Amino acid sequence: MIAFRSVASEHPEEWSHALTSCRRFLEDLADVLYPKDDQVKGRTLGKAQYINRLWAFMDESIESESNKELAKAHVDYLGSYLERAHKLGHKGVHADLSRTEAIKAVFHTYLLVADNLDYLKKDATKASKRLNIHTASLDELESVLGISRAVAKEIIKQRVEYGVLDTARLATIKGIGQKTVSLAEQLLSFEPIK
Repeated sequence: MIAFRSVASEHPEEWSHALTSCRRFLEDLADVLYPKDDQVKGRTLGKAQYINRLWAFMDESIESESNKELAKAHVDYLGSYLERAHKLGHKGVHADLSRTEAIKAVFHTYLLVADNLDYLKKDATKASKRLNIHTASLDELESVLGISRAVAKEIIKQRVEYGVLDTARLATIKGIGQKTVSLAEQLLSFEPIK
């Protein structure tokens, strides 16, 4: 949702931000789908090689050879595109990225995620845990709770300052009302991290 919101903006910096959100999302997806750190078919699968890990997940999960090749070509294309855009964005070259290109990258990310989720084993989805407020990223807090980036930053600041957040402390943050607190209770875990 953050990426879609960013490409709706009129500011080129936001379009670049959308691509960063897509890249981070795919990195997190690779961590969940294929956390292994080895080599598969000549591809290194370390922490930084999130595209290779998604590729390896598809290689193991997709039975049809033709579907497998198509899916792997898609992840290769998107990974290459996001890495190039990320490098441009870090050089401050926002003007070189058009809104149309940013929108296409967001949609490609969405389609790639749909492909991967379709190949998950049925029991893997049952074991999913709720996101923890003590470890959630800025993007996750913003997206899950429907709050602004500034409010998400304040949540992170509070959890660093106090160590443990509960609903009472969450309610004291400017920009968070009872509706957001209720949503957080439904969607997030407040279990302290050990």
